Amino acid sequence: NMGCPAKNVASRGCGAGLIRTPELAKEIVRRVQAGIRDWSNGLSAEDLGLKPRMAMKVRRMNLARAGVERVAERRGIPVSVKTRLGFDSIIVEDWVKHLLETEPAVISLHGRTLKQMYTGSADWDAIARAAEVIHRTPTLALGNGDIQSLEEGLQRIRQSGVDGILIGRAAIGAPWIFRGKAALKAAAAGRPGEAPLDAPVSLEERFAILLEHARLFEEIKGLKRFSAMRKHFAFYCKGIPRAAELRNRMFQTRDSRDVERIVQEYLSQSSTLKAGLEGPTGFSCAEPIARMQVNKADEVNL
Repeated sequence: NMGCPAKNVASRGCGAGLIRTPELAKEIVRRVQAGIRDWSNGLSAEDLGLKPRMAMKVRRMNLARAGVERVAERRGIPVSVKTRLGFDSIIVEDWVKHLLETEPAVISLHGRTLKQMYTGSADWDAIARAAEVIHRTPTLALGNGDIQSLEEGLQRIRQSGVDGILIGRAAIGAPWIFRGKAALKAAAAGRPGEAPLDAPVSLEERFAILLEHARLFEEIKGLKRFSAMRKHFAFYCKGIPRAAELRNRMFQTRDSRDVERIVQEYLSQSSTLKAGLEGPTGFSCAEPIARMQVNKADEVNL
């Protein structure tokens, strides 16, 4: 990640701060590539000189995050770089030339400089110029910045010539935005289908996913850290009737059972509401619902 603009990261020369030190950035990529080769060839952390105590800490971290200490199969992992257009000015064409020397599998570009943080608008013209440079090599180019829907993503792919897009903030409180990714891939390849890229979700589906998110957060992080989940509720409530009232109640929740109770009460009061919001954050409330379950065919991983 050579695109993080956080002050406490970039000020230490990390994240997007690496744009100022291209030689160091290239060395980091090469070291990662070498590490993956060693790992896929069967070498252990101890073989490479890591102290046993540190190796054990790494395995415990893997166990906590993924449920396993070691993966069953070792195979090559593609190395990609996500970055920005520059540090305090746009130098993306020269910058990607440095990165291309390391032959990464993918270069993903956010359409702002570090100085811009998330202000202004993403510069997709600059992304397009960089994509043209990248496409002189086997490396893939992805674009990122201000994409609010898959339909908009498709237009960005066509206009900028990137191989694909990344969606970040638009997925917060609306993870179902990715349901249309297969249709997006087909449309980008010139095989558009009849299904809309951004199909509205029902109010019941929205809350089923919210509840699943809350339960998973509680399971993984524990009750003591559940308060950190509340910030997501504001996004899930965006654009629905009586959003402020619901959001205020959600901010008082202590666990997923509180969330479930509030959602059920809201749905029972809103069963006759109809709405015509469009896009990935839209919803329809066509019938009352007593049980909130996501169809397995449409299951969303959060």
